[in-house]
Amino acid sequence: MNLYKSTLATAFLLASSLTLAADNISVYKCGALTDKSVFIVDASGSMMTKNEEGLSRSALAKNLVKKLANRFLAKAAFSSELYAIAPFAELMEAKERNAEQFSQELEARLPNNLEVFARPSLVSHKALAKLSESSKNGAVVFITDGAFSNEEHENEGYYQLLNTLLKANEKGLVYVISFASNQSEKDNLKSLVQGVSLNEVYEASDLLTNEANLDAFVDNVFYKDCKDVSSISIPGVLFAFDNYELTKEGEKQLSKLIDTVKDKASSQKIVINGYTDNIGTEAYNVKLSEKRAQSVASFFENQGISKDRFIVKGQGKSFKFDNSNDKGRALNRRVEMNFNERQ
Repeated sequence: MNLYKSTLATAFLLASSLTLAADNISVYKCGALTDKSVFIVDASGSMMTKNEEGLSRSALAKNLVKKLANRFLAKAAFSSELYAIAPFAELMEAKERNAEQFSQELEARLPNNLEVFARPSLVSHKALAKLSESSKNGAVVFITDGAFSNEEHENEGYYQLLNTLLKANEKGLVYVISFASNQSEKDNLKSLVQGVSLNEVYEASDLLTNEANLDAFVDNVFYKDCKDVSSISIPGVLFAFDNYELTKEGEKQLSKLIDTVKDKASSQKIVINGYTDNIGTEAYNVKLSEKRAQSVASFFENQGISKDRFIVKGQGKSFKFDNSNDKGRALNRRVEMNFNERQ
């Protein structure tokens, strides 16, 4: 498998797996997907080399970070952090910033050009400890060109950096963006991500030159606007066990959909279907599934949305997924909101 996503591959894979406009999408994939962004930019000597247009990779990396931040910070409040490595520096401490504030600090604190030679390329223990702590929650984006040794015996290096980030990040939200310009650098990055079991490297050129790819990356990593999604699934784990009451986490996840529901045309009916797995009697499951669907409708009604907008149905047992195993039964226990009905 080629770990590098070409422009077409990036657009296809991200759009098909993340922008499910015509299909069902999990509530977990709607709205803010994290509340913190951590950017780590390679500032080693090779990142200071310039292309034919006279722009250094560092300058291009700064532009890419700015483009990404401008997109997701315009949609929701995020705590943001920025670090440079090789050498290590904390450039922007963790705090909430709007897009303008982020851009101003980024411009002032991330240099475009430093000395190319005689600069450290390893990552210190102090840096690893700080980055490990910062990466526990949130989405981590590591930007590098792959111009480093990929020998695994190096105790302080890029391999150890990525390994540290992945071990620290509870949800595995670690992404690598490549400024590699030759096969040796690409091979280095390929070896690096395979060594820590990451599945892909995103090409910086694809993101900088293609707005659709940039938007898809933001959808995947930071914020997914679900206004054009036709169906949203709410997992059964967001309800109390064997009950129809929403958990605190369930209310938190539904809160992300309030604006989505309010923005729908008033003529558009929202059908809320409840489902269970195949355990228990049909009568019990129909009743439970209807009550869970009603709990979802009631949540939005309490946010000022007219109850006349909702059609609530208890569908009972679902066989969409395999009921012979725990995973399939868990997927069948759900509530789905469908937005394509008209009055």
